[in-house]
Amino acid sequence: MLLPEDYIERGEAVPKPSTVESLRRRKEFKGWTWAFAEVDLAKLSSKAFRINLTITAEERCQGPLPISS
Repeated sequence: MLLPEDYIERGEAVPKPSTVESLRRRKEFKGWTWAFAEVDLAKLSSKAFRINLTITAEERCQGPLPISS
């Protein structure tokens, strides 16, 4: 899966956004869990960074994960 900046770096057009429902129906996403997060943009710096989050099935079943700032 490419990110918008990946398309830009390759000189390709960024695809139009998809709905979550259309993505959930795709075979390659079967069993995935989808989540949304509200972000206070006033608290963000201008420096961008990427994170990956991987949790075990046991952690997923325990409810919300604690978030520290």
